[in-house]
Amino acid sequence: MFVAAFGACRHVPAEGGGAAVLDRGHHLQLYLQLWKVQVSGMFAAIGRPMSAEDMHLRRTEPDANLHRFYRMEIVRGLFDDWSLVREWGRIGSSGQVRTDWFDTEADAKDARFEVHMAKAKRGYE
Repeated sequence: MFVAAFGACRHVPAEGGGAAVLDRGHHLQLYLQLWKVQVSGMFAAIGRPMSAEDMHLRRTEPDANLHRFYRMEIVRGLFDDWSLVREWGRIGSSGQVRTDWFDTEADAKDARFEVHMAKAKRGYE
C-alpha cells in the first residue's frame, strides 16, 4: 500500500539541471494520510497477533440472533501522540472503525477503560 502511494509523489527538477528531488511537503502529507488510514482499520485485516494493548469483547445472545464484537487497540502515532482505535460490528463482518487521538498514552488508556466499562454494562465480555 505504501509503495504504490509513494510512487505517486511529485518529483521536482533540481536547480541547475541536476537530478530530480522529491517534493518533501507533498510526501509527508501523503504519508500521514496513509498512516491514519492504516491505523484506522487495517490492524484487524493484516492478521497480526493481539498485543497487550489490544482488547477484544464479545456479546452473544443466540435467542435474539445477536452476535457482536468490539475491539480496541492503543497505537502510538508518528509524533508521540497516541490513538485509541475501536472496531465494532457483527461477528464475521469487517465492522466499523473509529480512531480517537490523545496526547499521552495514559489518556488513551483512560478512554479505553471508560469504553470498556460502558460495554460491560451492555453485556460485552
